[in-house]
Amino acid sequence: KPYDALVRDLIRDAHTIFASPKFIHIGFSDEGRSQHPQGSYAVMRQGDLWMRYLARTSSWVKETGARTWAWFDYSWGMKDFLQDCPRDIVYSNFKRLSDKRIFNRFSQVVKAGCDAVPFLHADSDADALAKLSEKRVLGIMKEVTA
Repeated sequence: KPYDALVRDLIRDAHTIFASPKFIHIGFSDEGRSQHPQGSYAVMRQGDLWMRYLARTSSWVKETGARTWAWFDYSWGMKDFLQDCPRDIVYSNFKRLSDKRIFNRFSQVVKAGCDAVPFLHADSDADALAKLSEKRVLGIMKEVTA
């Protein structure tokens, strides 16, 4: 309960500080062991707990009037993700869309009625993006290197 109260307060504060943004990005990546290879101690949500907490956190964003935006790479391996995922969240990938398996999963999410903002790493990702339904793609993020 204290953790939930803190997260809810941080979402409200972010909404106020950033002058009522249209979207609040809640993360939800880095929820697997591969993202924490060096640490001696790691705690992460998995499976059904991940999905329930995604919905709970999204409800706190909705309370502010903003729309939830989240990475959903963790869910690539979740069997029931498309069945259970909230359709009102905007989803972004971090893994490369030029990877056929990743593109197919991302495409399924868009076809299931979810809005998306694809993250493009390279021109090959842009080529894959051209195959997605434009009405569900709200924009793109692009990797920029100096």
